[in-house]
Amino acid sequence: MSRLCHSLGAAAVSALLCTSALASPPEQSGVTLAQSVDAGVRDAQLKRTQRDYAGAIKVLSQLMLVATDDPRVVGEYGKVLVQQGRSTEALDFLRRAVQLQTGDWTLYSALGVAYDQKADYANAEAAYSRALQLKPGEGAILNNFAMSRLQAGDLDRARQLIAQAANASKDERVVKNATMIASLKAPPAGAPLGATGLAASAPPRPLSRTLTAAEGNTIVMQAVPKDTEAGPVGKKIKKTASAKPAKSKDAIPALRLSGGGQ
Repeated sequence: MSRLCHSLGAAAVSALLCTSALASPPEQSGVTLAQSVDAGVRDAQLKRTQRDYAGAIKVLSQLMLVATDDPRVVGEYGKVLVQQGRSTEALDFLRRAVQLQTGDWTLYSALGVAYDQKADYANAEAAYSRALQLKPGEGAILNNFAMSRLQAGDLDRARQLIAQAANASKDERVVKNATMIASLKAPPAGAPLGATGLAASAPPRPLSRTLTAAEGNTIVMQAVPKDTEAGPVGKKIKKTASAKPAKSKDAIPALRLSGGGQ
């Protein structure tokens, strides 16, 4: 990433500062680069919450030219990639982000989801466990962790975690996840395993279309929470077309809902 920044040089940096996402009005010529980056991160964050992933990536790719090692920029880039289902690329950004900012639980929660998308449940478990150390009792982490253990076939642990999540959050989608998990049972010995390794006694009710879920998915993961250091999200902007999350052939994709201001 640093090589990319150096190769583009000063001309690219000058062009960046003239873009609508980061430019300041003429009467505010004293706006600093740090303030411009703050505004850019908020813009990308808002676009992500509106599912305008292509727009968020455009802003973040520009920010990377002038803030290559800013953990908010790197972390937000990784979170957008996760929500696009681009887990391999997301892991590169998120691993770098946690090196730059070790105390941000949202980065570890996002890491866990990226690992889930690759069916790497051992590393996902480690990421969620670290997130819970930093933010004990957080409903978003507990919900993600429960869905991860469910996909790994660990029904008992999934039930424990989703019960904690339901106690910590009254979000109706977390409650629906808890109801869905309660309806699951382990398959008989020798029975073929499904995508989660478990059998449902009854199909779960479909969730709200406010989620980015593809039709037919039975498990919905919690949102990648918004960056705590990026400040309040600004005025809403017009939606544009967004890229759809990639689908996994064998595993249920990690799907998201908004982080509730986290």
